[in-house]
Amino acid sequence: MKIANILVSIIFLLFLSVSLFFVYRLFYGEQGDTVIVPNIIGMDVYSAKESVKIVDLKVEVVSSTFSDKPVNVIVKQYPEPGMEVKKNGIIKVVVSRGKKELQEELPDLVGRKLSEIKSDPIVNTFLKKYNLSLKIIYYPTLLLDNERIILQSIIPDSSKGRIMEILVSKTEDPNLYIKNSYSKINQFLYDVKVDGILIDLDNTDENDDRNIQDIEIYNNNLIVEADLNYSQIPSIKITSIYVKPQYAKGISLLEVILSDFLGTRTILRQYYTGIFVCNLQVFYIGEGRITINIDGKKVSSYALP
Repeated sequence: MKIANILVSIIFLLFLSVSLFFVYRLFYGEQGDTVIVPNIIGMDVYSAKESVKIVDLKVEVVSSTFSDKPVNVIVKQYPEPGMEVKKNGIIKVVVSRGKKELQEELPDLVGRKLSEIKSDPIVNTFLKKYNLSLKIIYYPTLLLDNERIILQSIIPDSSKGRIMEILVSKTEDPNLYIKNSYSKINQFLYDVKVDGILIDLDNTDENDDRNIQDIEIYNNNLIVEADLNYSQIPSIKITSIYVKPQYAKGISLLEVILSDFLGTRTILRQYYTGIFVCNLQVFYIGEGRITINIDGKKVSSYALP
């Protein structure tokens, strides 16, 4: 009888152990398939998303709230730091919308002239109230009138205090580009980084190709006429690229640079703040390579198909 009771007890303990093992597997996965949740409170959400990839986790924004923290900084998270979860799990977060009064009082400067806002008492009062210094970034253009505000962004915390950045048009004189002695289209495309330029390529089928024949001005646009030897051209290809640069706390400059048979040239030059996403259709000749710069620093480079 005692032996029977012992056997029943052993069977029960084995059953209990197996049950506990499967319960553990259900919630925490196999051994080696769990990770410790890192503390991402205080990080901006886009940096946090990249950071948790290292431990095979993801971040999902479930809500936002006004707080003293800068915009898009994480103020709450679940699971909490230190908890053990399965790999490929999701950390749900609440992000800051910034100070309520700052967002409500923020004046809309886009479209206004720089001279106007410098003398505007409302803008000056706002800057003084929130201890903001004004940082001006100039955008060279042939199309927009001079000193027109294109973009604005507030950097709540930086090494130099709180900054309000504004992107302002700087109208260039197209005659400056005519005076330069450009002979090759690839040299011109590489050197000149200003909007408002039209390129016209003509088929000459001569030995010399990619030669600039004329540069003229029409309605303040710069028109460049160049020869292209079609008999020497490799195949023309078309592809689409998806561009999603890193989150910009202030105003950042994105440059997408194409290198192919024609030479190296900038095909997208875009200032942005926060999130920027675009699908770019690329026409290139022969072997092509895309390089992506952010604020003058190369962040990516890859060959096109």
